[in-house]
Amino acid sequence: MSRDFGVYLHTNNLPTPEEWKEEILQQRFPCELDSDIALLTFSGFLRCSVNGVISGFEYYTSDLDNEVLNELNLSRSLNFDITFCAGAPAAEAIAALAAASCLTKLSEGYLVDFCSGKTVPSDAVIEWAKSQPEMQATFS
Repeated sequence: MSRDFGVYLHTNNLPTPEEWKEEILQQRFPCELDSDIALLTFSGFLRCSVNGVISGFEYYTSDLDNEVLNELNLSRSLNFDITFCAGAPAAEAIAALAAASCLTKLSEGYLVDFCSGKTVPSDAVIEWAKSQPEMQATFS
């Protein structure tokens, strides 16, 4: 089963790639992100090893349009969307969950789980990510 997530944020709050990579490690996710990217312009497969094994996820960026903002009815000023798409291997879902949740936290944005429709604010996103089925072996 694939897992897709959207991170809605304001570009003024975007961390550096190194800060993002460090946050993933500080949160004790079993992932190491390839931080040699331009967060606002990169598009494609982003490498992120899981438990030392090469993995990753698809990463896409776009400006956030007013229609989406109105549908989500979020309280913060947001202008950018980063979409994380993980394929069937569990490692891809783990990598995408770790990366998306940490980016949400650092940018004070929102994470949307497209499978469930759940919207998670930055102050609850790490706990939510660690509670997901893909993370049970790591955080149980």
